[in-house]
Amino acid sequence: MMAYGFHLSNTLIKRHLIKAGRVAQRPLTKQLLTKKMKSKRLVWAKEYRKWTLADWKRVMFSDETHFFVGGKHSRFLRRSVGERVKPCLLNQQAKHPPQKMFWAYFSYKGVGSLFPVQGIMKSDQYVEVL
Repeated sequence: MMAYGFHLSNTLIKRHLIKAGRVAQRPLTKQLLTKKMKSKRLVWAKEYRKWTLADWKRVMFSDETHFFVGGKHSRFLRRSVGERVKPCLLNQQAKHPPQKMFWAYFSYKGVGSLFPVQGIMKSDQYVEVL
C-alpha cells in the first residue's frame, strides 16, 4: 500500500492485528438446532437435573462418526494478486471421498476405544461391541 507514501506489507499488518488480539480463523461449524430440538433437550435436562454423581457414574454415552479417507487439508494459501496457483499447492480430492464409520463411547471412568462399523450400526453390531 503506497497511497500514503509508505509500504505496508501483509506480514506487518498481520503482526499488528495479532498484537491487537485479532487473529484469522476458519469459521466453526455447529449443528443447526431447531426449536423442536432445543425443546426436547430442555425436557431431557429437566428430567435428569436431580441425578446425583452416583447416578451419572452408571451412564455411558455413545455416538458414531465418519472419517473421510484421505482427509481434508485445512491450510491458508498465500499468493500475490494475479499470481497463478502452483499445481503443487492444490489440495485435490474426490468429490465423494471414501469414508469410514467408527463408534465410540465415554463414561465417568473415561473414554473408550474406537470401533470400526461396517455399513450402518444395527442392534446386533451394537450388542457385539458392548
